[in-house]
Amino acid sequence: WRSPEQKAERPLSLDDIAGYSDLKKIIRSDVLDPLLNRERYAKYGLSGANVLLYGLPGCGKSLVGKVLADMASLTCRRLLPSDLSSMWLGQGVEKIRDVFDWAIKQTPCLLIIDEIDGVAPQRSEHNMHSDERRQVNELLAQLDRIAGKDVKVIGTTNYMRGIDTAIRRSGRFDLRVPVFPPT
Repeated sequence: WRSPEQKAERPLSLDDIAGYSDLKKIIRSDVLDPLLNRERYAKYGLSGANVLLYGLPGCGKSLVGKVLADMASLTCRRLLPSDLSSMWLGQGVEKIRDVFDWAIKQTPCLLIIDEIDGVAPQRSEHNMHSDERRQVNELLAQLDRIAGKDVKVIGTTNYMRGIDTAIRRSGRFDLRVPVFPPT
């Protein structure tokens, strides 16, 4: 998507998000502060949490990810389900692995996976193809692989129950933030 050297014309900030005072407090304290003050958190063995933003369509979940990327001055990559899947067997698994390999080389880095439910649907679905299950398993393995590394993942979804329960568990996405229509 962009590297720190490729500055946006006008970097986005939390002021570009209308309303959402509670959301902004959570983002500032639980997500942005650990990204900006890595040394302070590293003393306690903390590195910040991966974040799952969920809520109705069009409420700004992707915008929050872009704001975080600009405010933290991190190398950032925004991914859609089509970037992580393929019609060819095995290629989706390879794409997921390649993205996380890239992210580890770019540390510190931020990955934004839009519509994560399209990449990691419930494996209990009876009509799910075995290759789709392998893609979910690969995403799980890669999320475990980056634990403790300076790679953070922001996932967005309109359908929280559509995401595999293993993806949603603590240790993979520790912070789940609702993004509903602003008041």
